[in-house]
Amino acid sequence: LSPGGGGIYSKKCTEAIERKINCSVVSSCYDTNSRHHVKCPDSIAIGASGGASLKRFFYLWKGFPKFEGVIYTPTHHGLLGRDNQIVTILDLIPLRFPSQYRFAYYYFKYLLPSIMKKSLAVFTISNSVKYEIAEYYKYPLEKIYVVPCGVDQEKFCPSATRRILNKPYLLVIGAASYHKNTHEIFINSDKWKAKYRLKIIGSPLNGKYREYLQKVVEKYGLQEAVEFLGYLSDIEMIGLMQDCEALVYPSLCEGFGMPPLEVMACGRPVIVSDIPVHKELCGDVPIYITPGNQQSWGNAFSRLEDHLFIADRIAKGLNQIKPYTWQKSGEILIDTLLHLIPDLAEGVKNS
Repeated sequence: LSPGGGGIYSKKCTEAIERKINCSVVSSCYDTNSRHHVKCPDSIAIGASGGASLKRFFYLWKGFPKFEGVIYTPTHHGLLGRDNQIVTILDLIPLRFPSQYRFAYYYFKYLLPSIMKKSLAVFTISNSVKYEIAEYYKYPLEKIYVVPCGVDQEKFCPSATRRILNKPYLLVIGAASYHKNTHEIFINSDKWKAKYRLKIIGSPLNGKYREYLQKVVEKYGLQEAVEFLGYLSDIEMIGLMQDCEALVYPSLCEGFGMPPLEVMACGRPVIVSDIPVHKELCGDVPIYITPGNQQSWGNAFSRLEDHLFIADRIAKGLNQIKPYTWQKSGEILIDTLLHLIPDLAEGVKNS
């Protein structure tokens, strides 16, 4: 499982099904409690290196075990030629950035439509993506079901003793890809660098986008203002969320976008791009910027100085995230599966 949102979502969905329905689980690295666990190669796991995408494709094509009944996957990795399956499309980002996701682009464009055509249904994680799927693939809206992500609100919560730092910092989470648009924060550094440092979580140590970010840092003389922290433990990450001055999350596109909700749950303000999915999930809580619009960036950082406004946003944010729990997501998933496959009721566990 990858450390990102897709890996978390896959794990939570699998756990929800295992709790309620007798099933078999096919996984390379998920620590399952299922009595019927089929171990697949570690080399095909999401996030594995060394051509994992291509290996995964061939495993699904030739090596996947034969099962009767319905196959559900919390990702877009479906089986070619299989009728009785449900695939999950988290986003259409590979179609918008083909040079960054070359293999995924061809899969989404040429193979996924065939899988969808024979699928019982398609699941996704937001209404924004639901309508994107329907429009791009000309797929019936009534066959697309939303099973949203959640936030663990026992872990992601305000700190009882928030640290007040001499040099406050802005937080960036997930700077591994171009669509995260982290470079635009650097381009607008004249609006924040006098007052804040910038701490970046989830940026790999290498790769084309990381190399590009480093060049932009050097171009704008931000070596002392920007700190790349890589991937951190949950405890370390949540501590940074709780103490940050604000999250800055200017993505060009997202399927869901968990970090803004998680930071809102930690009682801190968020600055996000004004894309449809952020407006759908976050409502009027964030400070919105328009990618490419420098004036909107200036207005956003000015808003951080308005303490009454920020206090109001924080209070609204804590209320906004309440419906987004993994328990609720699991209930939606099970209810949707039972709606689509009534025979599953026979395998529902009593506990």
